[in-house]
Amino acid sequence: MKPETKKIVTALGLISFTVVMLGIALNFGSVCRWITRLIDVFMPFIIGIVFALFLSVPMNFMERKVLAGKQFDKMRRTLAILITLVLVFGMIGAVGALIVPQLTKTVSSIIQAVPEAMQNLDNYQNELSEKFPQFADTIIKVNLSSERIINEVIGFLNNWMNNSDSSAMARLSGTLGNVLNLFIGLIFAIYVLAQKEKLKRQTRNLLQAYLKPSVSDAVWKVGKLTSITFQKFISGQCLEACILGTMFFITMTIFKIPYALLISVLIAVTSLIPIWGAFIGCIIGCFLIAVVNPMRALGFLIMFLILQQIEGNLIYPHVVGGSIGLPSIWVLAAVNQRSTAEAQMRANPADFKQKGARPMVDMEPAQFGQTVGIR
Repeated sequence: MKPETKKIVTALGLISFTVVMLGIALNFGSVCRWITRLIDVFMPFIIGIVFALFLSVPMNFMERKVLAGKQFDKMRRTLAILITLVLVFGMIGAVGALIVPQLTKTVSSIIQAVPEAMQNLDNYQNELSEKFPQFADTIIKVNLSSERIINEVIGFLNNWMNNSDSSAMARLSGTLGNVLNLFIGLIFAIYVLAQKEKLKRQTRNLLQAYLKPSVSDAVWKVGKLTSITFQKFISGQCLEACILGTMFFITMTIFKIPYALLISVLIAVTSLIPIWGAFIGCIIGCFLIAVVNPMRALGFLIMFLILQQIEGNLIYPHVVGGSIGLPSIWVLAAVNQRSTAEAQMRANPADFKQKGARPMVDMEPAQFGQTVGIR
């Protein structure tokens, strides 16, 4: 291609890109609605891909370790998928069998303890007013009396019941739609796992047909590395969640904190959610314990913060970093750097804007590598 032709093609490409971006900016609301509808259409397949990535970890283990014999050559993939599904649904059923009776017992205990808790709250508020008369006006303004709490709960329930009639069909339709998406996603995940090698060949042929050989090879290598790293990360995350749940169960049992099994399983499950997952379990656990004994809830909160520091600074870098092939020191540095940067930005955001500083977590990979000395 001649230099003049290249310049013309480049200019036309820039003009087309500018026109497209301008059209998106002028019709941003319509574009967002269109993208939302597109995501809704492809949601079952997105869920299926996520399911396939999760299920491929135990399935690969079954194929390589459990079903490695020659007698399984013809049925290895089918048996691996079946065993994986049985194990996954069996674990979900086992967790449900552990949690549901405990949860039923917990709800019953909370219902029985509510009147006493309300009375204790009134007594505690009166004691605070007597011990700290200088804050009596503030305590009265806050008004944590049982009467106010009961009125707030009754008002919330009334509003919810009044709105439930008009939105009942919408909620039912949304629930059925979500269940259908999960079912279709599971079927699609099974198909992806069963035809994994064939789909890989077709994807690579498609890349080679539309891209240059060097570009298609680079895209293929990045996708393969991403898939392997994600699977190893999931394995490490699940192992770390089991370790964290076990730590909480043992510690809560030693200190005789109520609902040890329920809260430990809850924290282990929610810790799979990045960053804030374990804190969600902590909030629910604090509420459950506070109904029985507020001081135990305070002790549980302190225990959670201590165990979270141990898990975040010692266990998580070693387990997750080891699973993805990254040294523990870099995982620890990334976790601590992110926490420090977010704390500094929350404390003084204006100072960050004036200095133009950016935490490493917001840098591009190349910039991060230059910052820490990786080439």
